[in-house]
Amino acid sequence: MKTWFYSLPIIVLVTLTSPLRLHAQSPAEWRDDLVDHMAGTWKLQGQIMGRDAHHEVDAEWVLNHQFLRIHEITETGAPGSEKRYEATWFLGYDPVSERYVLHLLDVFGGRFSETLGYGVRDGNSIRFVFEYPDGPFHTVFQWAPEKDTWRWLMTQKDKDGKWATFGDFQLTRQPKSLSAVISGAESPEMLQPEGARTPAGATACTRPAFGDIKIAVRSWSSILGQTVLKPLVRGELEMAYVIAEPCIGTKDTACVDVCPVDCIHPRKDEADFEAETQLYISPVECIDCGACVPVCPVTAIFALEDLPEKWNNFTPINADWYTNKKA
Repeated sequence: MKTWFYSLPIIVLVTLTSPLRLHAQSPAEWRDDLVDHMAGTWKLQGQIMGRDAHHEVDAEWVLNHQFLRIHEITETGAPGSEKRYEATWFLGYDPVSERYVLHLLDVFGGRFSETLGYGVRDGNSIRFVFEYPDGPFHTVFQWAPEKDTWRWLMTQKDKDGKWATFGDFQLTRQPKSLSAVISGAESPEMLQPEGARTPAGATACTRPAFGDIKIAVRSWSSILGQTVLKPLVRGELEMAYVIAEPCIGTKDTACVDVCPVDCIHPRKDEADFEAETQLYISPVECIDCGACVPVCPVTAIFALEDLPEKWNNFTPINADWYTNKKA
């Protein structure tokens, strides 16, 4: 009887707190229309404490889409005199405190990883403050939508108490790494390129009609001097880039002008340009170069993995436009 009596408060406490714990274990995915633009692969160049820096940066969503994990490392081709560096950042958001949170883990160890950075957004920038024992340290992530580039600016107080630049970096988006592995194929055989080149330099491929193939090459792309195969599995149109809602009613054709393979339609000189409400990217002809992204004045073009969830329906909208024209 006495054992049961003392166990009762514990049972009641567990019962009352269980719903809270269950809720905390399954939060909704964090979505941020600014941080989303940092996902991807980047080339970082700039200066840190007056010395040149050449880094590779890879950012991806992890941990139930609660954090953007940013891996930064000195690039392989950096000058031998450049000091090697590596860091992993975890960028998240605290909805209770209504502020961004930045965890930094790097080669300098735990001493400099104890302090969290807390940030607030101002337009296309997030300003973080790290309150280190030896003084505050500021880090600003600033996105330039017209170029799809990021600037990382880091400042600290010098020995005289004046703010000075610690590091100033420019991040330029790089083409996605592509794989020639085809999953689900009954045969490793692929269609070979015709050998002819388009005027813009993109390799043309012979493709049968969609309904007649089991597997075919979606496109060829030259990345870092290597030709890469990108597969199209029957029944699946793999979109590299998607034109989403901001294009509706705008139809700016800067993307059409820079496309090297003419895969964005309708053009102004095509009969259906006036009737259509937006432009569309072909899932077959696109070579995954990304040239269209930075020139869009309304930020309507996204790599498939960066496409905001609210515009997921624009993936089939783009693909279906070309399928319907063939019908």
